Amino acid sequence: MLIYFEFEEKRRKADLHWPKSEEKIVVHLIEPEMIKHFPSDLFFAQNDFGKIIFEVEDVANNRLLDLQNSLRRRLQEMVNTK
Repeated sequence: MLIYFEFEEKRRKADLHWPKSEEKIVVHLIEPEMIKHFPSDLFFAQNDFGKIIFEVEDVANNRLLDLQNSLRRRLQEMVNTK
């Protein structure tokens, strides 16, 4: 499924794989400009309270943290509207 999210004041898109089981949620970046600078797959999970969480890929990379937070907010919106 394609998802759209805001990052660096631009509307972006990515491919989303949200399994029905306890497996991790995977966001596949598909825009070539983003793949150049970030890992192509980012992993998220939903905790027992319905909150979306992620493991920090690189603590020193603030831009990557911003991307992960932006995606986390979008995924949380999806959870909250279900």
